Amino acid sequence: MTGNHNLPVHVAVIPDGNRRWARKHCFEPWIGHANGVKRFEETADAFFRRGIPYFTFWAASTDNLLKRNKKEVVYLVGLMKKQLSARIKSVEKDKIRFLIFGQGQSIINDSDLDALISKLEKKTERYAERNLTILFGYDGFDEMTAAVNKIINSRPSIIDYETIKNVLWTCSLPPVDLVIRTGEPLSNWAHLSAGFMMWLTGNSKIYSPQVLWPDFTEKELDETLKEYAKEKRRFGA
Repeated sequence: MTGNHNLPVHVAVIPDGNRRWARKHCFEPWIGHANGVKRFEETADAFFRRGIPYFTFWAASTDNLLKRNKKEVVYLVGLMKKQLSARIKSVEKDKIRFLIFGQGQSIINDSDLDALISKLEKKTERYAERNLTILFGYDGFDEMTAAVNKIINSRPSIIDYETIKNVLWTCSLPPVDLVIRTGEPLSNWAHLSAGFMMWLTGNSKIYSPQVLWPDFTEKELDETLKEYAKEKRRFGA
């Protein structure tokens, strides 16, 4: 995709459809997750190649980790550790800053996972041009509740937009310009879930490609960015 300067700065993806993709192809659910991780790797690289500096990916919600089949969760964590290990090996080549937000680590309580995340965040903290954020065990209502409690405890003299933003888990990220939610919706309605990044998506465009996440190709990505570029934001004007 070239010649288009109306690109988003920050794109967040809700990758819906891994398990439905697996059922559609008569596979076990974890095969859908494995293909979803492969698609994540390809898509993250594609976003950065197109000059988009911030890419946020919702890898798992709090409910995903607490309510899904234990075998499925164990497989998901295994995939994540494999992916993080690969990222550590390519740090110098990729020069991508890595961040992870959510309650996933406390829910899973896996020391190997904790060590991988800590190492990757530390090794990439000096990079700024390309930023990859993983939401793991994330719920937007929990994020906002935690932010409100921080404000109450700190007792600031004034509460404004920046006061709230600065106590969010995601405080280091800019506002989200574009939310992509995949998943072959059964109707024409697209929606967010679990208060998804509510403070940063207040002015976001939401686009819902009619595909399940493992089928979200670079062709789908370019079509999405093309549709985004057509839109003009008025912000009440």
